[in-house]
Amino acid sequence: ISCTSTTMCVAVGSPDSTLAFNTHPLLLVWNGSAWAIVAHANLPFGGELLGVTCSTSASCIVVGATGDASSLDHPLIEKYDGSSWTTSTGANLGGRFGVLRGISCPTHTSCVAVGASSDASGTGFPLVETWDGTTWTAPTLTGTVPNNGLDSVACGSPTSRVAVGLDAMTPGSLVMTWDGISWTRATSASPSALSELFGVACPSTCVAVGFGRVPSSLPQPIVALVGAQPSTTRTIAASWTTAEATRLAQVATYLGQTPDQVQQSAVYLTSFLLGFAAHTPVPQTLPLAGSAVAYTTTWTAAQLSVLGATSSVVVLNDSETTRWSVYLLEFLLGLGGH
Repeated sequence: ISCTSTTMCVAVGSPDSTLAFNTHPLLLVWNGSAWAIVAHANLPFGGELLGVTCSTSASCIVVGATGDASSLDHPLIEKYDGSSWTTSTGANLGGRFGVLRGISCPTHTSCVAVGASSDASGTGFPLVETWDGTTWTAPTLTGTVPNNGLDSVACGSPTSRVAVGLDAMTPGSLVMTWDGISWTRATSASPSALSELFGVACPSTCVAVGFGRVPSSLPQPIVALVGAQPSTTRTIAASWTTAEATRLAQVATYLGQTPDQVQQSAVYLTSFLLGFAAHTPVPQTLPLAGSAVAYTTTWTAAQLSVLGATSSVVVLNDSETTRWSVYLLEFLLGLGGH
């Protein structure tokens, strides 16, 4: 799903879970009050839509796959110009088959779509297609091996892009980075011998999510820092009521920690209890009233990744998430009458 405002959203998918060439893409548009199914390009052999991005309300691109008479998949790209949807000719893959799963467009003339392609023998490779406002091209990827693919991409700037996915042949997930000149493979932070990253976002530090597993174990959700990481820390200012500050000091005394350490420990506890799984966000209300006490806490890049992921689940900003987590910690320690 991609939204440019509260009255403009586009969601994509398919109406069932069968193979792409047996389905028809599903394209929904939100107008602020209701969702509507949108008619789009005719696909004789069906298809599915897997990724969408809208840079403006009149500029959207969706990607996925469409079938052919031999039941083989080919990348599908459709563009919206504010009035209609049309099929766009993708990059020349030299006879390979493929599917596009994710797309990111910082502007309407600069896009990156990612997925996987395969040759006639069925050997798979990661796929990247880039749009310059006129044509799609498929750049060469450095450091990849057969039987891997990409699921998601984030564009922090024209010279900073990160794509993530699966490497089925070597330990860890697949991470590819763009430095403005070429795509190269980066070291994966995934903690598992077999893992896959399904999504990535790069507001500043890049954070990717997915799952990992070791032999004979169930898949476990993971959150990983990917790409180049900042070497400096960041401070987050939080305002607390006088009563909250008193309780924070009580928890700190009880645990033998500083107030900063309590806040960070509390966020880690919240993230652990949430498990970073695909939870439905539950907005929390934490009003600030009375005299305020300001705390400025310094967080490392690794701590910020945990804080950011936790904030996205509880639908609070980083400062509010910190306060909410301390409330939870206080409750679990039996120090508060909540």
